[in-house]
Amino acid sequence: MNFNFRPLELPPLPQPKAQELIDWGNGTEVSRPITPPQLPPGVPRHQTKPPRSMDEILADIENGTGEQVTILEWVYLFYAKGDWDEKQGSDRAKSTSAAIWKFALDDDKIKDRLFWRLAIYYSQGNQNQIGSKNRPVRKNMESSENSEVESDREKAEQRKISDRPVLPLSLVHSFPDFASEFKNKE
Repeated sequence: MNFNFRPLELPPLPQPKAQELIDWGNGTEVSRPITPPQLPPGVPRHQTKPPRSMDEILADIENGTGEQVTILEWVYLFYAKGDWDEKQGSDRAKSTSAAIWKFALDDDKIKDRLFWRLAIYYSQGNQNQIGSKNRPVRKNMESSENSEVESDREKAEQRKISDRPVLPLSLVHSFPDFASEFKNKE
């Protein structure tokens, strides 16, 4: 069985001039500005709001309304809490960290992320300690001073390890309190 299809013939596409495109993009009187297409009825228009500050996010967690914190805000919190802690002082850092761990008792998604970051934190700490003590040193035999030279691979490995911890120290230090509460809860 053979099928023969006739070629599809489309009208030629209009070739606008450069100035027409510029006018169209700028929304000058020659053409109108670009407007988004109309949404079908019943589809809400997405409204963006400015990102919340660390204080607002932590206020929700401390007030027991941590479920209002989005996953993206949690990621931001884990990333920026160390700097925020330095500005606030140790007492405030401890209280907010305790509130975060307390919230994690009942929220498995956040608990899993905290545990994952805690494991990476301790893993990176061990790599830094082991790497600096046991790293072989190559001598540059061409130099008269016989200076120490690192290979390109060793330099690349050092660049991979970030100076910023994956979990703020206040959360790391408040983990034992969480662990004892978690043990009592089970």
